[in-house]
Amino acid sequence: MKNKFNIYQFEFGTITQEETTIKIEIENSQFSHDTLKEITELPTKKDPLFLDVETVKEAENSIIYHYKKSNLLKNLTTIKNEAYPVKLSIAQEILKQDILQQYIKEDIYISLNPATIYYHPMQTVLYTYSANRFMPRDSHTTIERYKALIVSILSSIAYEKCLNSPQDVSKEGNDLVKEIYRQKTILDLLLLIQESNDYTTYNYIESRKKTENKIKKRYFYLLTGVVALSLASLSLLGVKVAGQAEELSMNYEKQLTEKDHLLNANDNFYRGNYDEAIALYEKTDYDKEKLSVDLIEKGEYQKALDIDPTSLEKIIQKAYENGQPEVVLELDDKELSEEEQAKLVDEKGIINGDTTSMLNTLNFLKDEQTATRLTTKFLEIGDMNNAKKIEEKYPENTEIKTILENAEMSHAELEKERLDIQKQMEDKQKKLDESKDDKEKETLKKEISELQEKVN
Repeated sequence: MKNKFNIYQFEFGTITQEETTIKIEIENSQFSHDTLKEITELPTKKDPLFLDVETVKEAENSIIYHYKKSNLLKNLTTIKNEAYPVKLSIAQEILKQDILQQYIKEDIYISLNPATIYYHPMQTVLYTYSANRFMPRDSHTTIERYKALIVSILSSIAYEKCLNSPQDVSKEGNDLVKEIYRQKTILDLLLLIQESNDYTTYNYIESRKKTENKIKKRYFYLLTGVVALSLASLSLLGVKVAGQAEELSMNYEKQLTEKDHLLNANDNFYRGNYDEAIALYEKTDYDKEKLSVDLIEKGEYQKALDIDPTSLEKIIQKAYENGQPEVVLELDDKELSEEEQAKLVDEKGIINGDTTSMLNTLNFLKDEQTATRLTTKFLEIGDMNNAKKIEEKYPENTEIKTILENAEMSHAELEKERLDIQKQMEDKQKKLDESKDDKEKETLKKEISELQEKVN
């Protein structure tokens, strides 16, 4: 069965998205680099607000970036299908992060095209394409790009049009759109969206409560009529209906109570009162898996695990995505099955870099996700041999294969660089030995010392 995929376009190239991977392909004519390292070693590489770059490959006519993503994340172009409070919440989170400001000193360009951004309601936003001076980038100002993105999110108008034709979009848009384009700074923009978010969310919750009350009343009137009709009909037949009427009434009361619990639970969850929300959800016929996923997104990992003990892998993936694998060390395994308990022990050993535990995990590997993280950890501590043993256990696993290929490529590049520096040092040392000029000797000594630091 073929994997489902989606294709998106952005200013510089094409994005192909599958369930857990993203490929960004850009024509190499847009780059000005000499070596692949110049376009791979970016400061955003280890930033938890960016998806992990798995590989960067140079094809005949293009440069291809592969990213790893959670299957829970959605492309930001699909936010048009969300409720308005979700759109406002994501817009607010983007402005709070102000990712462009974070990298202004390093002169790093970050794409704000929705096709390159991924989200999960209500506050998870992650980025993909970042560029240095050797890579394609556009010349729009920071405030122009943020305005275009926020308007696109809230109005579903194409980002490119919001960016390139702001006056036309402002004429088409509502009062909020017009107000967004009037803002002068990111802070002004954030305050405007926060105010709109607070107002809209409150009205949204109140509107839902009113709708639920109307449903309750309609249901009550309908049920009363049905019961009355049933009583009249059955009494004509001489049937005793008191017990049936009481049962109908009790069922109706139970449904109303559950709806109340659900409304209160949703309200508490939105406000961050997770313990109160969970207690109320447990009084309803709630979806444990969905609640666990929502708690994971909020960083409430232990609560998520307690609700759904099968969510351990999702929690571990999220912790790594956020650059916080150490939170896994704090997880309690009391609700887990024996198999999940063993997995948690293995994962903690990997995070701690406990070589004894890691070797034991290697010997009894059954889980490919654990195997992938174990491969990465072995490479981090310089153990290529055991990393390759994992590949031998899972020869069809492309992710493990890619991790090893990247490590070998990086090692080869580092070795080449080391040999080049060594050659420079030898040449300078030879000049130093032959020189009779004190000033030249001093310069050569300094240069040799600087090269030695690079080697070390």
